[in-house]
This record gives sequence, structure tokens and C-alpha cells, in this order.
Amino acid sequence: MNRLAKIPFHPLLLALYPVLALFSFNIHEVSTSVLWRPLLISLAGALLLLALLRLALRDWQKAALVTSLFLAGFFTYGRIYDFLKTTPLAGLGIIRHRYLLVAGLVLLVGLSMLLLRRVRNFKPLTAALNLVAIILVLSALGLVLSPDAGGQAVRVAVVQGNSPCPREQCANEK
Repeated sequence: MNRLAKIPFHPLLLALYPVLALFSFNIHEVSTSVLWRPLLISLAGALLLLALLRLALRDWQKAALVTSLFLAGFFTYGRIYDFLKTTPLAGLGIIRHRYLLVAGLVLLVGLSMLLLRRVRNFKPLTAALNLVAIILVLSALGLVLSPDAGGQAVRVAVVQGNSPCPREQCANEK
């Protein structure tokens, strides 16, 4: 556990995970060659934010924690927006991107400030986040690299009637 606490690499892995997870979900619809650009853009964005926060906070572990928090907010924003848009309260028309983005940023900044003030020792938190990030990326990579990558998803979709391919092709896969 001590090795995991030394270097905070969780923001980099958390930047890679959404791209790998999305690719593993759509593995039969896109080629591997389209994977590299979003991976590099996501990694570059995380590195830039991590470097800027390192300059501002003067500590790698604090910068990594805030970077991971902002990455989580960034990659879940669409899901949160969709959820709020479909709730009965949203029928009033108050859920708009301009309001949700401001509220989300205020929430992320406030949570970051709270964590930076309250947490005294960042090593256990860094170790835990590194471990979680490793597990997430390995699970996504396992789906991408498995010999039957996505084959089970095709069979389940055909059984449920949500065929991802024309009937003639899916009939051959049964």
C-alpha cells in the first residue's frame, strides 16, 4: 500500500477510463484506430489540469485529488444532465446547461476547498484512489482485450430484441 501512496497517478488513469469503457461498450461498431485520439486528448487534458493545479497548490497529491475530482465531474456531467432533464422537477424547464454548469463548478470548487482544508494526510487517500483507478482501467482493458470482446453483448442484445446488426448477420452469430 505504501508504493501506491507515493506517486499520485490516479488522475491519468481516471482520464483514460471513460474512453476505454466507451470503446469496450462499442467495440463492434468502431475500429481500434479511432481509440488513440480521444485517449491522447483526455490524457493531455488531465496532464494540463494536473500541472496547473500543481503550480497553484504546490503539492502533487493535493493537485491530483482536485484533478480527479474535476475529471469525475467532467465525465459525469452528461449523465447528470440527462438524469435531471428527465425528472419530474425538470418539467418546469429549470434544468439548462448554463445553470447546471455553474452549479457544478461551484460544487466542485467547494468540495475541493473542503477536502483540501479537512484532509490532513493525503497518502491514504492517494493510495485508495490509485487502487480504484487501476481496477477501473484494468476492467475496461479486460473487456477490450478479451478474446470474445463484446461477443456476449451481441448475444444478449439479440435475445432482448435490440439487435445491433441486421437479422441475417445476427442469425449467423447464434
